[in-house]
Amino acid sequence: MKFDYLIKWHSMAEEKLRNQARYILQQSQNRLIAEHFYDAVKSEIDKLSYTADVYRLRKKKEISILNGKYAVKFLVGVHTVYIIDFKSAKQQHYSTP
Repeated sequence: MKFDYLIKWHSMAEEKLRNQARYILQQSQNRLIAEHFYDAVKSEIDKLSYTADVYRLRKKKEISILNGKYAVKFLVGVHTVYIIDFKSAKQQHYSTP
């Protein structure tokens, strides 16, 4: 089992995460809250570098993060986990940023 995958964000997924952080900043008017959200998501995704091998054979490569409030879609490569999409759990489908 492999435990040292690199994590690489697709630009669209990264942009969606930034947009969500901006929205949180706009709603809360508190930069620390927005930064904490962004850092918490990144930290949760970083854990995939150790657990991605479990998902290699599964059809659906998607995980819920932050108590199920958000979902991340990803692909597992030979040495890299590619984060290809990010969405709020309230959204029915992944959409364009």
